Amino acid sequence: MAKKEKVTNKIEQKELENLQTLRSTNAQNLNKLGLLEYRILKAEEEKWSLKEEIVNTDQQYLDVLKELQDKYGKVEIDLETGEFTPEEELTPEVAETPEVV
Repeated sequence: MAKKEKVTNKIEQKELENLQTLRSTNAQNLNKLGLLEYRILKAEEEKWSLKEEIVNTDQQYLDVLKELQDKYGKVEIDLETGEFTPEEELTPEVAETPEVV
């Protein structure tokens, strides 16, 4: 019995190179996407960390205002000079500002 020779069929070199280029480009894009997703994840972590820091700073601010109210009573504090005005000396519009303790 005669041994059959295997016939090899090949696509053209240009077609092969085109497929290889497309596959390589896709792999590079997938890698870039992964890096982008990682940077997005890190940015989200930083965003939540900053939000937490803002909440903590707001609470510290309120705590300091409470301490100052306990020490000086209800006053308006000028944050530029540190001077304060007792509540009874304030006009109604000024008494409603957030800096009033």
